[in-house]
Amino acid sequence: MVKDIQCEQLDVMDYFKVRINQDGKIIYVDDAFLQFSGYDISELILEPFYKLMWEGKNVFYNVFAKNILHDQSTYFIALLKKKDGKCFWTVIKSTPYTHTDGSQRFLLEIKMLPTATVNEIKKVADAVLKIEEEVGVEYAEKYFEGLLEEKGMNFNEFIFDLLETTPKKLDKYFTIKK
Repeated sequence: MVKDIQCEQLDVMDYFKVRINQDGKIIYVDDAFLQFSGYDISELILEPFYKLMWEGKNVFYNVFAKNILHDQSTYFIALLKKKDGKCFWTVIKSTPYTHTDGSQRFLLEIKMLPTATVNEIKKVADAVLKIEEEVGVEYAEKYFEGLLEEKGMNFNEFIFDLLETTPKKLDKYFTIKK
C-alpha cells in the first residue's frame, strides 16, 4: 500500500513541464524532468502519461483522465516514478490549450507536494487502493466520487482543501522556478 512507500522529496525550486495530447500520450518533456527522472526522451515520447505514475494505470489515473478534460486548469496529486523505480510525490497543474493544428493538448506543470500533505493523501490513497484491489477500479472510483460528494466538493476543491490553500496561492507556487 501507499502508506509503506518511502519516496524522494523534490526540492521546492524543482519545476518540470510535460505536454500530453488528448489521448494522454506524452509529446514533450523538458530537460529538467529528463535529468531528474533518469529517462531518455525516446523512452517517453508518445508513451501514455500513466507510465510515469506509480503502479501504472489505476483509479487515480482514471480520475486524472476524467478531470483533465475541463476547459480550465485542474490540479492533481500524483505519485510519479523515476526510471530507477524511486518515487516522488507531486502536485500537477494541468492547463488545456489548442495546438495550431486544432487538436486539444495539455501542459502539465509539476512541482513538489508539500511534505505535510503526504500523510493525508496516503490515507485517502490507501482506502481507495484497497477497494480497487478487493473489488476493482470501478468501485474504487465510485467510492472516491462518493467521498467528494460527501464533502460537497469538486475535484479541484478537494485538492485545495487537502493542500490547505487557495487557487491563487497554488498558482503562485507554480511560478517558483530555479
